[in-house]
Amino acid sequence: MHLKRRRTDAIDPAELTPFLSASGLSRLKELDKDDAARVLAQLQVLTDVSDREIKKARATLPSFSAATWQDLAGQYGLPTKYNARKLHQHRVPMCYLPPSFHTELFVSSWRAADVYMDKIYQKREAARVRVLEPYILPLIALFHGRVVDKPEDPMPDTEETSGGEVEHEVFAIGDALFFVIEVKLLAPQEERNAAQLFMELLSAARSNQDTRQKVRVYGLLTDLSRFAFFSYDPVGQRFAFDEEFVADGPREQFLTRMIPVTNKIFSVLLAGYIEVLQTNPEDESANGDGDPRLALQLANEAKVCLTESASDFDALETRGREGLRKLEQSVLAVPRGTDAYMDVQEPKSAEELASLASRLVREWHEKRARPPSVPGS
Repeated sequence: MHLKRRRTDAIDPAELTPFLSASGLSRLKELDKDDAARVLAQLQVLTDVSDREIKKARATLPSFSAATWQDLAGQYGLPTKYNARKLHQHRVPMCYLPPSFHTELFVSSWRAADVYMDKIYQKREAARVRVLEPYILPLIALFHGRVVDKPEDPMPDTEETSGGEVEHEVFAIGDALFFVIEVKLLAPQEERNAAQLFMELLSAARSNQDTRQKVRVYGLLTDLSRFAFFSYDPVGQRFAFDEEFVADGPREQFLTRMIPVTNKIFSVLLAGYIEVLQTNPEDESANGDGDPRLALQLANEAKVCLTESASDFDALETRGREGLRKLEQSVLAVPRGTDAYMDVQEPKSAEELASLASRLVREWHEKRARPPSVPGS
């Protein structure tokens, strides 16, 4: 069945009747995606359901909802019953960000909890996503637009799944999807949620193959108390477990226990960024600028700084800052995956960005916020 009409034409309610019968769902699945979307949109209008209500209802449904562990059992090196610690092991070396970074993050996350409330009051998955965002934003921002987050971006369907949306999809240098983050209420559906995450990793890996990017895809499954890290190797076609962290307790304890989780998320971001650079180190950008070889060298130097142990607190701060400095040099050695919409030259450091902000804010106030003139003066 095809609903041939102009985009501006409405669907006659009578045309919807066949989809409301017992076999209606099967008939709906036979439509192409554009026609199916029009039918569902018209049903939404006829039932007076708002977009907000639809989004709220979808938040209660798991992404890649068709997935169960039985769909994966016995494949990709997976056991017949789910047990994370019985999976193949692949551990990303832990990086240690400077303590000053964690101090700033503690303060901003505290403020975020004031706004969104503490996680014990967040009963829905969609609300819990907000608790994680104060960590995701500053970590990805360290890569100056060479690593980007596309939250709730639809993932393509595969032969095992019908696709779906994911809370966070992290891409490096434009089009290589290497990190998927799912916020779930784990109990009592941990096995099912793990299966859905693994399906998403498969989808990401196959999407990458279309761009010839055979990089390991990482995944984080969390309920904001437990943080379990996994990965999928598209070359060996095998899933792996990395490690799990627990962060709970009252606000001050939770924020403190998020320090190793934050370090781990950054470690995965850096590992994925390096792997993308390693796939084609000879290639330059489409515009012919950038130096991927230099970027890779500097990224590996940053990794050495950030993974080596330090003798004391001050040494950890020094090594961490040096590692972030080398990372900044690395990301600025390659172009962004997509052009930034700006008329100024991209700031090359935090100091340059602060200087730009100070200048533009001052100019705005001097031009537009002058005191009113006094008559007769």
